[in-house]
Amino acid sequence: MMKTLLLRWQQYRGIYGIIALWLPFFLFWIMTGLYTPVLSVISGNLFLHLDDIFATPFNYHLHAGDSLDQPSIGKYLLWFTVFSCTAMVWGTAIKLLSDLKINAHRKTFSTCLFLAAFWAMCILSWPSLLLFHYIWSMGITPMRLVGIGYILVSISVWVIFMRFFTKKRSLPPEKKEPVFEPAQ
Repeated sequence: MMKTLLLRWQQYRGIYGIIALWLPFFLFWIMTGLYTPVLSVISGNLFLHLDDIFATPFNYHLHAGDSLDQPSIGKYLLWFTVFSCTAMVWGTAIKLLSDLKINAHRKTFSTCLFLAAFWAMCILSWPSLLLFHYIWSMGITPMRLVGIGYILVSISVWVIFMRFFTKKRSLPPEKKEPVFEPAQ
């Protein structure tokens, strides 16, 4: 019964159904205010701070630590982790509910997943820039190496997730029934 309902759901829902399933995810994160990293990357405002890295010292009291009421490295890494986990779970659920054997459905799903990955990388760009500034101003320590490792592993996880979920699945070859010739 459940498999029949799932197959019927996959069959009658098309491109607009996939977009409709992704829409609550994007609207939720827009309503939380986590759209500002995307706007700062698209507008180029994030990259205006690159000059500050070499000209001004790192503001340790504002950007270091895990305080959630300040624009700190730990806060942005926490928001990146929460966003990434929800995006990956949401994408997995949509993939299970969608019929991605159809090329248009697969491309629509891949586009929405790419938007989620781009959003995640925009969120990750803020703590990456702050961590680079931190290391440039005050040197490297084991905890800063952990931060660099976390950023690199996070990017790798997104690349693997995108590769796994967007590649075209080849269908297994159909098993042919052996044809027996009548004996002569």
